[in-house]
Amino acid sequence: MFLGACASRGRIECDFGEERILAEDPVRFEGVRLVADGATTRAVWATRAGLFTSSGEETMRIEEPCDALDALGGSEVVVACARRPREAKDDAGALMLFLLVDGRVVTRRAVEARVGRDHQGISLVRSGDGYALGWHDGTPGDWGAWWVTLDSELRATREPRRLSARATAAGPPALLGGERDEPVLATWAETWFEGGAPRGQVLVSDGTGRPERIAEVSYAAPTPILARDPRGMVAFFRDQPGRSRRASLFAQRIDRDLSTSTPRRRVGRSDGRGVPRAFMCGGSLVSVGPRSFGRSEILIGIHLLDEELRSRAKEQQVYQWAAQFTVADALCADGQVELLVGQRSRLYGDPATLHALPLRCE
Repeated sequence: MFLGACASRGRIECDFGEERILAEDPVRFEGVRLVADGATTRAVWATRAGLFTSSGEETMRIEEPCDALDALGGSEVVVACARRPREAKDDAGALMLFLLVDGRVVTRRAVEARVGRDHQGISLVRSGDGYALGWHDGTPGDWGAWWVTLDSELRATREPRRLSARATAAGPPALLGGERDEPVLATWAETWFEGGAPRGQVLVSDGTGRPERIAEVSYAAPTPILARDPRGMVAFFRDQPGRSRRASLFAQRIDRDLSTSTPRRRVGRSDGRGVPRAFMCGGSLVSVGPRSFGRSEILIGIHLLDEELRSRAKEQQVYQWAAQFTVADALCADGQVELLVGQRSRLYGDPATLHALPLRCE
């Protein structure tokens, strides 16, 4: 197994450390998350065989297969799992939450929510002493973004609330946890077709009042996310403006009143199906996400941005010839980026593989 890395030649030099293969699957990984678990890190992933977790040694099965997942680490690990309806089993969709201790489930909760056939994703963040959970309904003809607040025992504290408008098709919401007394923020995209071409808008809301539009897009799957850096909040979203052949990732700074006062900046290509991630690490705002390379290969692109949202180094790449790395996650540990990347199985028989590896930049 060989993972190629494009080393930077700018102000920051980066090198990949030794990789580890955590898991294999005959087909693919539906989703992956990497979180802190005390003094170590814990990987959570979903395949057709189930929802699994490992801290690098023992692998444990948490639940039945998930179509989307999210997870939070720290002093405790909480995992959210969404499953679409399974018509063959006459099974409705489900939204589940799990509290893990040493990788084992100690609390299991079901959230009263509708998860439709076209469900696309979920988002879990901390909110005060509890949590906030956002998800995509995906019921045909009523593709909506929703959220609900939870207490420390993972029980809903109020009825779920719809974020998106009913007249448009919404994508999955992404939440940003509140710091101190700051509210939880949600972002999502609403899209439609105009003149045979996709059109849409990226919205941000604090759960009160009317959502603020921060960008207009010409792409069917913007999948926006939110992050914080020393200057405030930044939204990342995908767009394919003008005559662009492939979608790109853009960064847009957001003011405290959820308005925008500076132009958006292009980060890099981002036409993979996996949702990008963004976080602060080692003085850089880091974005991680899949994108195409050539006709069929998919690599993971990592970008390091300064406070002006400009690149501090060339794109770092997790790449292998003829491979498709379709999902990825990362976190910051001791000022360095730790990566978790999932690869599809290959046509000539190799299984899908899940890799953990560090990226050291200075």
